[in-house]
Amino acid sequence: MSRRTVVIAAVIALLAMVGASVAGLVVMLRGSNESSASPGPDITARTPSGALTFTIPATWRTLACPTNSDSSECLRVAASGMPDDQAATVSVVPRNPVEGTPLDLIAQTAVGISGVSRIVVDGLPAGRVDPPSPGDARPGKPAGTIVVVGRARHENETFFSVACPVAADPARGQQVCDQVLHTLHVTR
Repeated sequence: MSRRTVVIAAVIALLAMVGASVAGLVVMLRGSNESSASPGPDITARTPSGALTFTIPATWRTLACPTNSDSSECLRVAASGMPDDQAATVSVVPRNPVEGTPLDLIAQTAVGISGVSRIVVDGLPAGRVDPPSPGDARPGKPAGTIVVVGRARHENETFFSVACPVAADPARGQQVCDQVLHTLHVTR
């Protein structure tokens, strides 16, 4: 199996995991401890310890991540009127230096990987995987989630991750993702 095939399989596996996680969150978060932002101008949202902050309209909601999440440093955000299962997930994820993860592949900046575009978030290099267009969707190629991953802190080898479901409402999902990515601040 070629390296490219392995990389593509790992990215597909990551997207499948994100999709399955979002579906599981729908069940878990019904009646969860959701907080609504008060009306007004933009507000600052932050993960529990403030490692990641970003600006959102005051009418948007933030939601806690499930307790079985990969990271306790996590926050979910949804535009007003957007169902909880379509909320974007913003988190700090520890690296697995022994086995590695698909996040390592997306965040890898030294090697070009098919399907991963290189972007900059808060001055940090990151990788972005967009879902396939509707005409490209096929079995084994998950559709519907934008995934962005970058190195948050080199000294303790953590990643920042933003996962934005866009399948149900592409325009609103993209709007939430763009808002988070354009205003995301990573505490270093």
